[in-house]
Amino acid sequence: MFLNAKKYLVLFIVLGLSAKVALAQHNALKTFNTAEPLYGIQMGEGKVTIQVKSNGCTRGEHFKFKITKSTTDLEPTAENELTIQRLGKDQCRRMPFLLSINLPLPESHGSFKLMNPLKVWRIKKRQ
Repeated sequence: MFLNAKKYLVLFIVLGLSAKVALAQHNALKTFNTAEPLYGIQMGEGKVTIQVKSNGCTRGEHFKFKITKSTTDLEPTAENELTIQRLGKDQCRRMPFLLSINLPLPESHGSFKLMNPLKVWRIKKRQ
């Protein structure tokens, strides 16, 4: 009987940990498809260079462009809105740093408005 209780305890622990991992991945996926905070952006010939926060695993493939048309009451003509979205969370645990990433400029119809928030990187120097 003691062996059966041990088996059920191990099974209960394994199932509990599996459920926790699945829930964490689900919650991580829900938080994406939002505008990635940018710490710098530079437009070049056919490319965009962005600076983003990285923990060591961020690559260019982790970002995509989303272009939407927007109209307002003040400006009835449609305007292109560009949002740079991160596709997945950086799972590395390194101390955060700024990373420059080159992305090909999407085909757009004229000018566009950048919808990403811009942030300032404050580096504290060690003394």
